[in-house]
Amino acid sequence: MIPIDGFTKDILMHGLSRIIVEDVDEIDNSTLAEIFKNYVDSFKEKLKNAGSSKLSRNDKESYTKTYQKWFNINPPEEYVSLMLDIIEKTINLLEDNKIDAKKSLETINVGKNSVNFGIPYNESYAILPAIIKQVEYYEFLSEFLTPTTGKKSMINLDPIWFSILAVGFLTCFAGYYGGKYYLMLKNDIERYYLAIKCGLEEEKYELLDILEDLEILTDINIQRRFSLEVEEVYELLLSMELAKKKASGRIFPITLYVIELSGNVYLAKNVIELDLRNSLEFMKKYIDRIKNYFMFDTSDAKAPLEELLNLALSELKNPVNEDNENLAYIMVKDLYRAINSGKVEILENTLYLLLRKGHSIMSSKSKSKSKLNLEKIFKNFAKEGNVISILEGML
Repeated sequence: MIPIDGFTKDILMHGLSRIIVEDVDEIDNSTLAEIFKNYVDSFKEKLKNAGSSKLSRNDKESYTKTYQKWFNINPPEEYVSLMLDIIEKTINLLEDNKIDAKKSLETINVGKNSVNFGIPYNESYAILPAIIKQVEYYEFLSEFLTPTTGKKSMINLDPIWFSILAVGFLTCFAGYYGGKYYLMLKNDIERYYLAIKCGLEEEKYELLDILEDLEILTDINIQRRFSLEVEEVYELLLSMELAKKKASGRIFPITLYVIELSGNVYLAKNVIELDLRNSLEFMKKYIDRIKNYFMFDTSDAKAPLEELLNLALSELKNPVNEDNENLAYIMVKDLYRAINSGKVEILENTLYLLLRKGHSIMSSKSKSKSKLNLEKIFKNFAKEGNVISILEGML
């Protein structure tokens, strides 16, 4: 199907998956333009305040040449804007019948040193953007930034394939903050795509659930901008937000790429497999149970466990140098292990120790900032209704 492997292929497969789940008998210019339009509208909403970095110098020079040949204008200056813009401009080409969707999708030429996707438009292809190409081309934190995955073919894209890449990228895009791109990719998404191509209709419904979860997940990450400094806090906060949105959890496991500029090269500083199925199911039950014990008077009112998670995140963002520092984080770390153990007895023992330790700290004469911050939420956390809700989250 796609004669390449790795990160670029995964991004393309996410784009192709968004197309194959649409209920169309055949892809032609009209249907593909309509599909792209629908995604442009949803992406525009998703990308409000999502952030981006500017094009690298090489990309700016290359895309300026390509855009001049394709559209007789200059490209946007930022990567996320470029991705959205290429889809919109390809829609115009499709509607004006200046390109052929069917021929493009059927054309992939593998040469000695290049792989060409589609048909050159105005005798020109586009190259891969650095935020995709370099992540795959350079080894994770390679000391001298030398290629470590062997000789790579040049990948060239016509407007349609560039748009498919852009749809895949924006589907997986989970924000740009702290100088880092967050991309969330569904593991083995190609399996669903190929199954649907072979006529397995039930796989389409599962893929639709997966893509819906991915949309929820990336949107949460964009809006909340959770820090990945500590995985335990990050995972539990994501699980809490997913539970509120009633996500199915079929998306998991996923791979999270955290990409940032190192020197002049984009590198994946973190590549993490996330499987939040256990913590998501726990949070769904916890949220359902806690409503029986606590009155939430406002829409932004938070359950005691969520308050503890937010305090732990705050402690990590704004560390204090004193006795009993990071009290909430220590509690969250213990809860994380207990929740993911899947065993009620471990959770019971963990809660007992946490409550005993918490009461001991609260009754101490310490005036540390950590203690004062924890004091505000520990009373609610220690209430019987919250403890019962946490325990029932495991049942």
